[in-house]
Amino acid sequence: MAGVRKSLDVQSAVTLAAGVVLVVAMVALALALVMCTSALASPPRYELVKKFGPDGSELSGFVRVGPVAVDQTSHSVYAGDGNLNQPGKLYKFDGEGNPVSWSGSSPYISGNKISGLEFIEEGKVQIAVDSSAHRIYATTANSIRAFQADGEPSEFTAGPGMGSSAIGGFAELAGLAVDGNGYLYASDRGEGIVKIFAPSGEFITQFAVESPANLAVDSSGAVYVVNYLGPVTKFTPSSFPVTGGTTYTAALAPVDSFGAETVGVDPVTNAVYVVHSTLSGHAGVSVYSEDGALVTGLGEPGSEGELSLADGIAIDGTGTKVYVGNPSPPVGPSQVFIFQQEPPAAPRIELKTAGSISGTAATLYARINPNQRDTTYQFEYGLSDCSTSVCTTVPVGGLRSVRETTACGSLRRSKV
Repeated sequence: MAGVRKSLDVQSAVTLAAGVVLVVAMVALALALVMCTSALASPPRYELVKKFGPDGSELSGFVRVGPVAVDQTSHSVYAGDGNLNQPGKLYKFDGEGNPVSWSGSSPYISGNKISGLEFIEEGKVQIAVDSSAHRIYATTANSIRAFQADGEPSEFTAGPGMGSSAIGGFAELAGLAVDGNGYLYASDRGEGIVKIFAPSGEFITQFAVESPANLAVDSSGAVYVVNYLGPVTKFTPSSFPVTGGTTYTAALAPVDSFGAETVGVDPVTNAVYVVHSTLSGHAGVSVYSEDGALVTGLGEPGSEGELSLADGIAIDGTGTKVYVGNPSPPVGPSQVFIFQQEPPAAPRIELKTAGSISGTAATLYARINPNQRDTTYQFEYGLSDCSTSVCTTVPVGGLRSVRETTACGSLRRSKV
């Protein structure tokens, strides 16, 4: 991304008809545009927009909510609940946190709840969604169960789970993720490996990781793995989509070196969201760009959406919403928190003037603050107020546009 200045000087030289004196000089901006990220502008901010329990209200609470996942196509949100003393449950909601009933008829389905999942240890469960097939995966004990969008079992057609809706054989199943091709990633902390399965259930490959826990996969196939209550490490594949010959190389330095609970990836931007434990001394969520630069944070201590011990995170890239399972907030019941990125301020004109005015020429000058947005501009001049009269515009041909991939410094130009 090209760097830009917070405020941009723009100017244009104009030639006037003989004997004409410039009366009005002004700048027009088009505001309804996509954001233009500024290296020196304020980082994106997130606000807590809702927190909810099993019935979708802020009054209800889960037993101990942890894992969350979002279907990027339907925008359905899934949350896992339970502990060692109570059977696990899988809840379904819409993107606003309102309960959505599973439409299946199996006996374990009731409203927006699937019951009967077995949790081997608090903080060691995970759920994931294949957004193309709308298949939901949930860990139960040391196996993976697959569900259709209506809550009914989804059968594997190959591999160790062929003919059933479960894949077993794990020593200590601690994390689950799905890539953009529907391949399933499962971290086995007991064996110190991450296993990868095709959507059919066929085992494809695996790679070694020390104490792997929760994990996430970005759009290029890079796998981010939490080393249990430790750093987050990025593993880059030798090929993607994954094949039996794909190998993985660990980055030389961790993405995040503090004690992490879980990790998530924005499927659109590949931004990495790392949830820290209170024991790390960095409670809350740190957001990193794809190249590893720290961008912003959310849920920090003292904020409205303070996260003390979050076990799950999911990002809806389309709506820039972040869902966090907060099992034990400082105040209130165990709930899912929804954070939304605040839009940057609209572009604004900080200065406008005209100089070097003569009978045949003038220089129009302005200072524009794009506030991280793509911005178009044009100068207008004439013999009366341009807001009520037809005026001449420069640059000739209409608004000058600065796109996200263009250095906004190119706004500085002189045009006759």
